Formats: sequence, structure tokens, C-alpha cells
Amino acid sequence: MPELGDSYLTVTYNNGITFLATSQPHAVYFFVIFALDKPFTWPHRERHTEEEAQLLAETIMDKPVTEELLFGEVWRRRTRAVVISLEECVMDHWHHGRIVLAGDAVHKVHPNMALGGNSAIEGVTRVINNIHNIMQTTKGPKPSGTALSHAFAAYEKEMKQRMRELMDISNMVAKMHTYATPVHKLLANWILPIANDRLFADHMGGYLSAGPKLNFLPSIGFTNGLMEWKEKPDDYDEKNSLKNEIRITTTISELSISA
Repeated sequence: MPELGDSYLTVTYNNGITFLATSQPHAVYFFVIFALDKPFTWPHRERHTEEEAQLLAETIMDKPVTEELLFGEVWRRRTRAVVISLEECVMDHWHHGRIVLAGDAVHKVHPNMALGGNSAIEGVTRVINNIHNIMQTTKGPKPSGTALSHAFAAYEKEMKQRMRELMDISNMVAKMHTYATPVHKLLANWILPIANDRLFADHMGGYLSAGPKLNFLPSIGFTNGLMEWKEKPDDYDEKNSLKNEIRITTTISELSISA
């Protein structure tokens, strides 16, 4: 769709709804997010049909996505469409025995910040780093359940508060995008547009640079950005690196990691 470009991210604010579109040369991925009157929690779940999707779409056919494009045209050119419930949560329990959870299995955030997948990768990285740490003191390829429990507890401690902060930020942005209150509308339309772009860039850069790296792999030879990783580079033992990688791979194959 030429109105959405071939490599753009488009976000449209509106009362009670927001449009989010990512475009590629041969496809556009389009999201319509409706604000709920009230949240619902487990065990209550909502399931939706194709007929409901059509009825919802008909209520917003005349809503503008851009200055040249209405939602009705996007809907007319769809290849498929489904209605799902967006979940937001950071679970209390992340591991048990030799089972550890990562990604959407344990934390889910609103898609507007586009950090859900990144957070899943970060979580798995932290799991692997902590397994690597215990493998340095464990004889053989199979650490004890107690050792794994300590590793998983360390991963949970490192990640849980970070994900709660991200969930709060994503929730706030979602409220601004859907004009949840006059204050959110004021922030979205008049305060943030006049703020220095550097403030947002520094905030996001600070968040991302605090993420983990795979500690047992070298981090040399990469181009340095304006912000360095907050984690200091670890000494890389090239002689033992392959052995460590094999042991970690063997260990992970014996675990159950749900993401």
C-alpha cells in the first residue's frame, strides 16, 4: 500500500483505539487495538469469531490511518484477520525443578513498544549465562537440581523487576495512544511532540544497553555505538570456549525451557 510506504512504522492515535502498521515492500502488517472498558483476568478468557472481527471493523471503517488512507481501504485489501486478546502480565513464579519459563510464557507486554520479542531473547540469554556460571564449578555435563534452581532464581531476580518496569511503560504508552484520559491525550498530542527527541533516544538506549550479552562468547570486533553495554566485557577463554559451549548445549537439551 503506497500510503504506508515500504519500510515504515505508522502509529495513529484515536479515542479508544489505535492503529499500528509496519510495512514491507510486499506486505503490510496491521494492528487495530481497542481499549477495553475494564480489564479481565484469568481464568476468564475471551474467544472471538470471524463474524466478530467483521462487526468490529465496520465500526471504524471511516477512521483515518493517514491523511490519505482510511481504515476501510486497509480492511478491504486484507488477506486475513483475527481478533485476539492482548495480555499484560509478569508472573510471580518463573521456575520449578528443572523447568524454567522465558518470554511470553512468563511475561507479556503491550506490542506498542515492540520489545516483547527482544525481552524473550534477553531472558533466554540470562538463563544461558547463569547456566554457564554454574557449569564453571560443576563436574560433568549434568548439574544438580539444586545448582539449576540457584541459576534459575538468579535469572528471575535479574529479569523480573526489569520486565515490570517495561510493562508499566508499555501500559502508559498504550493509554496515550488511545486517549485513556485527558491527561494522556495532552501528553500524546502536545507534550511529547515538543520534547527533545534525544530524551526518548537516551531513555531507550539506556534501557537496551543494560541488557545482557552471552558472557562466554567474545564481544570484540563489533562497531561501538554512542552507548556502550553497561555490562563490562568478560575475559574470553578461547581455549575452553568450545568445551563450555558443548557442555551448555548438552545441559539445555536436558532442560525444559518454555518460551
